Amino acid sequence: MEAKSLDNLKALSCAALGLVLSTPAAAQGRAEDKAAEGRASVEAAADAEPDWSNELIVTARRQSETITDVPATVNVVSDEALSARLVGSGLDLSGITPGFQLYNALGGSAAPTIRGLGSNTAVFSIEASVASFFDGVYAAHPRDYVSPIFDVDRIEVIKGTQSTTLGKNITLGAVSFVSRRPGDDLGFDITASHEFNFNSTRLEGGIDIPLSDSLHVRLAGYYNNEGGYVRNRLRGVDEPSRKIVGGRMVAVWEPTDSLSATLIYQLDRYKEAGQNIHLIRDGLGVPGSVSIRQLAASIGQTDFAIGPLISYNGYPDRPPYDDQKSHRATLIVAYELGEFTLSSQTAYVNWKDRRRNDLDFTAASMYTFQVTEPNELFSQELRLSSPVDKSFSYMGGVYYLWNKWGVDQVLDFQAPWPRSGALNHFYEQDVNSYSGFVQANASPLEAIKLSAGARYTRETKGGRFFRTELRPGSATAIFAPFPEFRLSRKENNLDWSLSAQYYLDSRNVIYASASRGSKSGGFQTLPSNPALTEFEGEQALTYEVGVKLQPAATASLELALYNTTVKDFQYNINTSLGNVITNAKVRTRGVDTSFHWRPFPGMRLQGGVVYADAINVEAFPGAPAGTRAVRAPKWTGSVAAYYETALTPNLDLSINPFVDFSSSQYHQLPSFNAPKRQAYGLVNLRVAVGPADKNWEIALVGKNLTNRKSVLSATIPTLANGPFFASIQTPRTYALQLSVRR
Repeated sequence: MEAKSLDNLKALSCAALGLVLSTPAAAQGRAEDKAAEGRASVEAAADAEPDWSNELIVTARRQSETITDVPATVNVVSDEALSARLVGSGLDLSGITPGFQLYNALGGSAAPTIRGLGSNTAVFSIEASVASFFDGVYAAHPRDYVSPIFDVDRIEVIKGTQSTTLGKNITLGAVSFVSRRPGDDLGFDITASHEFNFNSTRLEGGIDIPLSDSLHVRLAGYYNNEGGYVRNRLRGVDEPSRKIVGGRMVAVWEPTDSLSATLIYQLDRYKEAGQNIHLIRDGLGVPGSVSIRQLAASIGQTDFAIGPLISYNGYPDRPPYDDQKSHRATLIVAYELGEFTLSSQTAYVNWKDRRRNDLDFTAASMYTFQVTEPNELFSQELRLSSPVDKSFSYMGGVYYLWNKWGVDQVLDFQAPWPRSGALNHFYEQDVNSYSGFVQANASPLEAIKLSAGARYTRETKGGRFFRTELRPGSATAIFAPFPEFRLSRKENNLDWSLSAQYYLDSRNVIYASASRGSKSGGFQTLPSNPALTEFEGEQALTYEVGVKLQPAATASLELALYNTTVKDFQYNINTSLGNVITNAKVRTRGVDTSFHWRPFPGMRLQGGVVYADAINVEAFPGAPAGTRAVRAPKWTGSVAAYYETALTPNLDLSINPFVDFSSSQYHQLPSFNAPKRQAYGLVNLRVAVGPADKNWEIALVGKNLTNRKSVLSATIPTLANGPFFASIQTPRTYALQLSVRR
């Protein structure tokens, strides 16, 4: 960051904090703020049954409200469900809630989708249409999902266009991660797991430290040492191995009844050794295709096969790796001005990743792809909220985001790879985004609530490019060198939302909503033609009608009909010349359902099913109008059961089976003849014993018990039409888990 930019950002942060701290104090009840912060002691959390009803407090829209009061579909994943799934990072989150899928892509990145639509990550500069927020801080790039997910209170998935109240414009939905806040009393919790099939060990825990009546701190840590599950027969090892570590401090200071400040700092590191992808199909034998088997034979490699969970990569001099280190700091300040609340959120994120892949899949190193990807982000938000218990309430504020991100790519092709040569492609971008927003809520009648909101965003994006030839060859003729040049674009967007809710009573509501959202355009990261680097921004329009019902204290049901149309959707097309973004019109419509039911004490059932008819509305090369969108299964869902019973007066048994399922889907457009992901159902089970107070627990966790080997992605190597490489669903695993808390 330039010195002048740093000075401006520091001045803005100091001004925001000074504005909050210099305002006169006035006493006001703090129940809603404490709900939003989610503070509770470890003992109280252990004794309480999870709140799965529609009265659960969520903050996905950056305000504290019950699920009933949100005129949209919101699914909440508790820390209980995350523990059962042994979630280690964002890459493990696919299927955690109906209609949400997350695809591991080349480079360890993640591609989240909601209701069948979402941005791919093969063009690293693209921002996800399904946005991510860590404690309210916008994550601008897919690599943010690589950071470990630990000591989380809950994850909230909000579906559909959500652009008014969130800090960054969102076209298809958002995923919000909420960290645990410190408890009022001294206490600790620790969970240790060992997975047997791949010899993986995981430790996670935290300690609450009340330093005074007004200052509470929580320190949390995470360690995960994972073994691989793809057998490299040439090297005699299982790949890739991963080591993930992280630490977080959360400090909450409440010097008066009207002032609170929360400081969050997280440091984490992700290290991977070995290949995280492997060959699943050889060249098709058509003109222009490449046979990896024949390439292996040409270098004398006769021991060669193609199939799931095996590889024959040699890496004689350039082994694959992935190494990312991240820092995240957030300061949240809330001050009560009479009946109003003024809040400030200041955030700084800095991470850098270095990685290499060997993409020839033979004993040689014919084609390596090496990337350095640095990222630096600063954001500042100020908002003013009126009392929410009035017949008319409002919220408004301003938001600023600065992001400097880049990618330095080295492609090295060596004979007998069909193309030869080596090149270095450099791309760096700066983003400055300013927005102002307002939302108003009115209740003309006790049973009716109307809401309207708008956000105006002005964003500038500048890109700096150059490409150099490191070694001449046919590849450098295709990706020809060019001197440094710069591009810039400016966008102004006005997004809005409208909703109406009719309350049958306090627990049952019918709602309808319409919302427009946008996402900025940008530039390709590895264009074959520098003149074709730019792509346009997205504009999404979502209509949704639904009901949220709780007919009894033991049951709740949500059902929504939705239709989302995205103009200029940033569609990634994977070709042998690399990945290209084309703008196209797409649409998804269908039904989104979820339920919770407690048929008798000690037994809970929950789950849901989503039907998504996601298609390409406009034709473009390789996709006639009406073609099903890629990575868009028509049916997705999950169902889970939680059963608890007493084994003895001092010992309880809990059984938690859960199943995630999906219909078939395309990884690439049908015209590319890529392998499809077949329909699947992942069966998982957690069985635990421990005392009723949950002070300790021993559990056995089994994942993917039927040992499904589903293909998670399918990609063509650059300059090698025909073959496909992929990542594969983690096979069956068993883990022993021990938890202790005091």
